[in-house]
Amino acid sequence: MVSESKRNPLRLLTLLFIATGSVIAFFGTAVGSALLASISGISVKLTPVDLHVHPSAQIYGFIFEFIMGVAYILVPRFKASTISSIRMAYLNYALLTVANIGFIVSDYLYKYFLIFSILFSLATLIFMVQIIKVTLIKKGVFPETDPLIMTAAVSAFFSSLILSSASYLHTDLFSPGSLELSLLGFAGSMIYAVEIRSVSFRQCDYRITFTKMTSLFQASAVAISFLSLLLSDNILQLLGTLLFLLAAVMAIISLRIFELAHPLMYRPSMTQMHYKIMKYNDLSMLLAFFWLLVGLVIGIIYEITDSSIFIFRDLSIHSVAIGFIGSTILCFAPMLLPGLLGRRGPTTGLSYYPVLILNAGLVIRAVGDAFSLVNAPLPSWEALSGPLILISMAWFLFMIHNIGKKKEMLQKVHHSTIDEKTSREIAEIRVEDRPFWFIYKNGEYFIIPKQESILEQKSVSFDVLGRRYSAMVYRVDDRKQVRKLVKLFVDKYGERNFINSFGRNVNLVLGLQPKEVPG
Repeated sequence: MVSESKRNPLRLLTLLFIATGSVIAFFGTAVGSALLASISGISVKLTPVDLHVHPSAQIYGFIFEFIMGVAYILVPRFKASTISSIRMAYLNYALLTVANIGFIVSDYLYKYFLIFSILFSLATLIFMVQIIKVTLIKKGVFPETDPLIMTAAVSAFFSSLILSSASYLHTDLFSPGSLELSLLGFAGSMIYAVEIRSVSFRQCDYRITFTKMTSLFQASAVAISFLSLLLSDNILQLLGTLLFLLAAVMAIISLRIFELAHPLMYRPSMTQMHYKIMKYNDLSMLLAFFWLLVGLVIGIIYEITDSSIFIFRDLSIHSVAIGFIGSTILCFAPMLLPGLLGRRGPTTGLSYYPVLILNAGLVIRAVGDAFSLVNAPLPSWEALSGPLILISMAWFLFMIHNIGKKKEMLQKVHHSTIDEKTSREIAEIRVEDRPFWFIYKNGEYFIIPKQESILEQKSVSFDVLGRRYSAMVYRVDDRKQVRKLVKLFVDKYGERNFINSFGRNVNLVLGLQPKEVPG
């Protein structure tokens, strides 16, 4: 029997990208842990080149390999299409991987930097052309995310141009502008696009207007950051960072990150497993965007003060790279990768521990950095940050390996009584043996009539939670009251679902005053 990955060359390509990126990530994190231990006063033998291998491996190795791999299989699915040339995609992988290996094994700052950076640029050029070509196909839904996908592809290429021309531009390879192009322009734009298209994992709607504003600010930030690097202009760089911050705020509002609102979760198919996925995603995304805001705000302080204080730069970079990007990967990889790679989704095996351990490691790093403001040397206990992140990565890979292997548990969520809180977890009631979406308020049920026959009835019978009720029916047609009730329906079922079912001009709601039928 031919394996699923061999039958689907894009799946094999994705596996190669992710596997390579994961290996480089372990290596880069191990080097970074040693560097942090050394800075914290623990005796560790290091070479000068280790100072550059760590960020290179983490950014150009892990992040670029991982996100490109996922994009190659995910973006074509968004458009119900495929990439134009699988051979060019494999060439992209080969060029990118050779470049990353070259960055790691050679003293690339002096000898082979230009050669490997040119290979890296060719890889990102192939990626940009292929991804934009697919994205421009007029198919699929969520077209408001297309600009974000294209911005990510362009940012990857811009980052490679800065990398290959750094010596001519006299630019620090890991300057704030260069890092923002890679971490926020490339990774951030792709993350926003995937999150917006995958909001059903969190059982919530997104706000389209703010999604479009996210795209606008992201594209502007990428263009200005790239220009600031070409011109070595600090004012433009600060403007670019501010635009990245605005884009992050727009994404937070669009995705309802800090609202924890779940208007799509109230469906008959919701089970305990669905609730666990929803809570897992809530936790991961809440932490991810918290660290994104921390990283951007500290980055702005760093740029405004033109400070050389180590902790500002350190915490800004790691808040975005580990806190935002790392937590987001931990959030979506268990949801997306099994299906993309031909396996069952996270019905079992999902664990909070990788997310919690990763963020615990970052908290230790942040507290240690803050501690050094008062006491100049970094505390030795800050070195615990690196091992914790390594443990989180290992646990995560173990979790991914085990997801969906055990028998799926599909226990429904049961309630014995109803109130305004539990009514949000029940999708429908049966009125005269017909299903109706409903809301429950102040002891009464409200439905929106889609069948004319129910309008003629003065009383009805209905079932909820296995109990039978009779109810007097009354009409609510006051425009102000209808608006308030419609808002409750939208909050419960989601705006898109509501409009698809009832349209935009609901002017009548029926109230049911219940009385339980004995027996």
